[in-house]
Amino acid sequence: MSSITNWTIPGWRDLPIYGNTHHPDPGPPPRGVILLVHGFMGYKDYGLFPFVAEQFAVAGVIAHRFNLTTSGITENFQTFERPDLFELGTWSNNVTDIDAVIDAVEQGTLAGRGRGMILMGHSRGGVGVLLAAGRRFMEGRKAVPVGVISASAPSRPWRFAQSQKQEILDRGFLEVKSSRTGQDLRVGRAFLDEQIADPQAHDIARHIAALRCPLLVVHGTADPTVPPRDASEIAAMAGEAIPHHLELVEGGDHVFNTPNPFPMNGAPSPQLRAFLQSMMRFSDEVLA
Repeated sequence: MSSITNWTIPGWRDLPIYGNTHHPDPGPPPRGVILLVHGFMGYKDYGLFPFVAEQFAVAGVIAHRFNLTTSGITENFQTFERPDLFELGTWSNNVTDIDAVIDAVEQGTLAGRGRGMILMGHSRGGVGVLLAAGRRFMEGRKAVPVGVISASAPSRPWRFAQSQKQEILDRGFLEVKSSRTGQDLRVGRAFLDEQIADPQAHDIARHIAALRCPLLVVHGTADPTVPPRDASEIAAMAGEAIPHHLELVEGGDHVFNTPNPFPMNGAPSPQLRAFLQSMMRFSDEVLA
C-alpha cells in the first residue's frame, strides 16, 4: 500500500479543507498528480474514493482526496457535524476550494509541484471540476490541468424541480435527507441566488469550450441518480474542438456499484474496475 499523509489547508472563507494524500512508493519520480473531488452529500472517505486514490498511487500518481469546506463533513465522517456549512454550499465556493488545492500543489504546500495534474470529480464534483478548470483557462491562470475527468455528473448545475426551486425562494432553503445518517439537511438560498445572479459563471458548455486539455466523461448505464444521457450531453458540449472520450459503464450505478464504506484493498465490482481502467488509460494518455 502507499503511504498516506493527512493535511488541512484553508479554503473558502478560510474554512478548513481536510485532505489525505496517497504517495507512490519510493522509486521513480511520480508521473503526475490527481485531485479527487466528491459530490453532493459525499466526502473524501466515501465509497470508491480511498480505493481510487490508492490505485492511482500504486500506478505512480500522487492522489489528493479532500472534503469541500461546505460538505458539512469534518474528519468525523460518521455524521454531518457542520450542517450549518452544508447549507452554505454553492458552486462558487466549491470552485474556490478546488482552486485552493490546485494552488497548494503549485506552491509546494501539497505534493505534486511541477507534475501534470488531472482533476477528477464525481457527480456534483464532476461539474465542480469542469467549472474550476474552465475558469482557470479563461483567466489564463498559471497552474492548469492536463486532463479533466467527469464521472456520473449532471449536465447542468440546477437539477431540482420547479416546485423545489419555489420552495427555496419561499422558505430560503430546501430540506433534503441523508439516507446514510438520517439527518435532515438544507440546501440554502445562496445556491440558487448565485445561479440567478451570474448564469454565465454556471454555464457548463461555456466552461467546457474554454478547456485546453482532454476531457474524459464516464457514466454508468444504470445510474438511477443522474441519467446516462447527461454524460452524452457533456461530451457533446466538447464538440470537435476539445479532445474527449465518452465511456459508458454497462450496469454501473451512480457509484459504479461500490458500497460505502469500501476498503482501499477491497475487491472492486466489475463496474468499478471498468471505471478505474478508463481513468488509467486516460491518465496514461495525458501524463505521457
